[in-house]
Amino acid sequence: MKRKNNISFFPPEERLAKIREKMLEPNYPRVNRSLPKNATSLEKSKYFLCKKVLVYKQENKLPVEKLAKKINLTVPEVEDILFSRIDKFTLDRLVSYVGNLFSFHLDIHEDLPKNARNSAKVKNPVLFASKTANNRSKKYLK
Repeated sequence: MKRKNNISFFPPEERLAKIREKMLEPNYPRVNRSLPKNATSLEKSKYFLCKKVLVYKQENKLPVEKLAKKINLTVPEVEDILFSRIDKFTLDRLVSYVGNLFSFHLDIHEDLPKNARNSAKVKNPVLFASKTANNRSKKYLK
C-alpha cells in the first residue's frame, strides 16, 4: 500500500537514537527499570512487590496522588515504586506499603537453574495435597 504525501508520524532514526540515549541515563525520571539478568533474590522480591503496586494502581484506575495517600507516601516516592527503582527501598518498607493496599503473604521457593529444570530428577519424593470435589484433602507423591 502506498502512502500519500510521504508523511510519517514516526520520528527519524537519529531522533530516536537521542531519545534512547537520554532514557538510558540513570536518573531519567519516567522509565521503568528492569531487573539485571543476574538479579539477587532480594532484588527479585523487591521488583515483584513494585509490580504488584503498579498492577493495583492500574486495576483500580487510581491516580498517583490517591495511591500516595493510601500508602502514606509522597508522589515522588510512589513514582519510585511504580517505576521499579528498587534501590531506593528496603524489602521491609515495600512489604509495609503493599500491606497498606491489600493483604498478602510472601512465599519462599527454590528456583532451579534453567538448565536443570528440564533434566531435574526428583531425588526425594514430595508430598502434595489438593482438595477433591467433596472438599476432602487428597495427598499424593510426585
